[in-house]
Amino acid sequence: MGMAARTWGVAMCGIVLALPAPPPALAQARADVACFFEHVNFQGRRLCLAAGQRAASLVALSLNDTFSSAIIPPGLRVAMCEHHKFEGRCIHLERSVSNFATLGDWNDKVSSVAVVSTRDRFRR
Repeated sequence: MGMAARTWGVAMCGIVLALPAPPPALAQARADVACFFEHVNFQGRRLCLAAGQRAASLVALSLNDTFSSAIIPPGLRVAMCEHHKFEGRCIHLERSVSNFATLGDWNDKVSSVAVVSTRDRFRR
């Protein structure tokens, strides 16, 4: 079967949702994208975004309040916010995190995400 058989959802604005998640080593091989995962240890459904891409509301993607880990390659920075449209508390990360519980109260709390190059700044 082709790639369509291994993916679900839709590709919107360059956002690709795929199931199942690849092994972490494969996901880390993509140095140009950050991937957010439904479960700890980079497992479950994922959302991958390249530098300059954002998802202002994860509700439409059925991923609201589901992320528990993220792979963030060197050179990328992500912003994760607790409400859609980058409202509420936000946290910026520049490294991979295998369990958002280690960040405090962030497990299953993310409603919007953005990815930029470490050379760029975030805009709300």
